[in-house]
Amino acid sequence: MKEQNTHVTYTRSELDALPDETDWERVDALTDEDIEKAALSDPDDPPTDADFWKDATVVMPENNVKFSLSDIHNTYKKEEYNLRLRFDESKIRYYADKYLDEEKDYDNPVESIVDEVKGSGHLTKSDLIELSCWARNRRIDLIRRHSDDFIKERTGCALSSDTAEPDRINRLLELDGVWWVVASAILHWFHQDDYPIWCPPALYSVRLDETRRTPKPGEWEAYVKFCRKLARENEVGMRTLDRALWKYCDDQRA
Repeated sequence: MKEQNTHVTYTRSELDALPDETDWERVDALTDEDIEKAALSDPDDPPTDADFWKDATVVMPENNVKFSLSDIHNTYKKEEYNLRLRFDESKIRYYADKYLDEEKDYDNPVESIVDEVKGSGHLTKSDLIELSCWARNRRIDLIRRHSDDFIKERTGCALSSDTAEPDRINRLLELDGVWWVVASAILHWFHQDDYPIWCPPALYSVRLDETRRTPKPGEWEAYVKFCRKLARENEVGMRTLDRALWKYCDDQRA
């Protein structure tokens, strides 16, 4: 008997609730050679060569939909309006204080290098490793491969007030082993401007998708703007707000 196909329908909320079963550690560990070897061994999608494309004709699609910069800006602006605290703003200090009480000395290693980094305007390799350990980054081995000069140059560019704000985090993401959580933590701790940290607990607390390691286009900018406004209106520093966002999520999952 021919096997019947089974079709299952999910709503968007049901899909969002499904656990992420991707083995990200295995994906992150793949080298270019591993990826090429896997592609060559795939019988259903073999690589193409020049002969395959020799008779191909380039055809531009018709009826392209074009978006102006104002269209994109308005889309990002709408994203921002979806950011809302899961708890009352009056409890920001409460959760921040609870973080300090229960996490005790967890921030001490990073706090001990803040003045040095701000004074020099860049991170050393040891500084970056220290911060990565604090952020629970598991790919410190990749960071160790960088030269001290490259780390100083990339972090110095990101921390400079002369660097345009959209480019700051991009300079940090050029460092292997530095994902969004570490890059945003560098800006959070060491930049003269206020930045939140892109980490799952904080994202949960402002109703963002905590399973995404990388923000959607415009989402980081909306998150930064939202957190700056929230901190300003409640007269707290960004570090206080970050502690509150982290601790609220931690309490909900205890």
